[in-house]
Amino acid sequence: MNNLYFSPWKTMRALLLLCTAILSFFHVSAQMPKDVLYVRAAGGDIHVIAFDADNIALKTIQTVHADRLPVAMALHPRGRFLFTANKLGLPSMPDWGSVSSYAVDPATGKLTPVNEQPSYGDKPVHLSVYPTADWLFVSNFGGTLAMLTIDGNGRIGASTQQTRFEDKSQKPTSRKSHPSFSYPTGDGRFIYVTDNGLDKVIINRFDNGKGTMTPASQPWIALQQRSGPVAFLRHPGGDIAFVAESNFSSIHTFGINSNDGSLTSIMTQKTIPAGFKGPEKISEMHLHPSGHYLYAANSGHNSIAVIDVLEVNHKIKYRTSVAMQGNPVSFTIDPSGRFAFVALRDADRIAILTIGDDGSLSPAAIFEIGSPSFVFFSGAKR
Repeated sequence: MNNLYFSPWKTMRALLLLCTAILSFFHVSAQMPKDVLYVRAAGGDIHVIAFDADNIALKTIQTVHADRLPVAMALHPRGRFLFTANKLGLPSMPDWGSVSSYAVDPATGKLTPVNEQPSYGDKPVHLSVYPTADWLFVSNFGGTLAMLTIDGNGRIGASTQQTRFEDKSQKPTSRKSHPSFSYPTGDGRFIYVTDNGLDKVIINRFDNGKGTMTPASQPWIALQQRSGPVAFLRHPGGDIAFVAESNFSSIHTFGINSNDGSLTSIMTQKTIPAGFKGPEKISEMHLHPSGHYLYAANSGHNSIAVIDVLEVNHKIKYRTSVAMQGNPVSFTIDPSGRFAFVALRDADRIAILTIGDDGSLSPAAIFEIGSPSFVFFSGAKR
């Protein structure tokens, strides 16, 4: 899977990356507000909600009226800014969506608007921030992946590159590109993009110095047709990745070659019980901070799946599904790995779950809020 051989330069580079990661961790811990939940709810407002872990309770401390209707969020690597992808565009470019930046108060987590930019495509659905915080990647479901600059004050700049993917093996009208998720690797060398329309994972090299993205030596890997990939996660161990195949309620596991970024299929695992006859749909997928457990929100089955990540080979095994009293359209896990928060849009509530030492989920509390459609815990991995 990985080509392992001794190289002084690679060893030195690995040590430098490790040191940077350690320093970054302490810097993030010092800057990032603790125990704050960001929720997109009714009317498009962003609610800043404080979490009391001792009493397992939530309390709204700020509501930001966001008239562009945010649909996704991403946090600056050091917690200084929150970025949103918005359904509605700017008056000058109404056919596109937009992106917004907010400064985060390090003490409270409250938000102050910084600026807005167009998303350089229609129907933005996902945001990711490059590890150095110089670049913002916007997945526009309408067909483009746009890259925008971020300066030291959190201001989003103009797009420096927009990429439109295509499947040249098919007739031009048969399948359309719908980028749904982008994932920059921790070392910044590769950007993985799930394409919901082409049923592929697109693999790109990224040059941080030039700010350019180019196809990797393996430019893509195909999934089963109509699987509808919506998320990509890399295991902390480094050589395994998971792709959520939304339309099949399954997670596809891949091996990663760290040298060239290429992917090799390993297995797929269903996230719903055998015999379920209802609609199959995954809305989100997240890893537990320990890397031992994987969770998926089954919005058709109305449950959160608990999946074990095996120690020996990082293969995955479905354990159970925990029923939700509503449609789990989004969820997040706090960085300590002790709690999960599930947005149940049609039930007008957020369900708080405790996470056991064995990765099990137990309902703990309910927080009433109108139509929550996106939930994100400060410092959580996405």
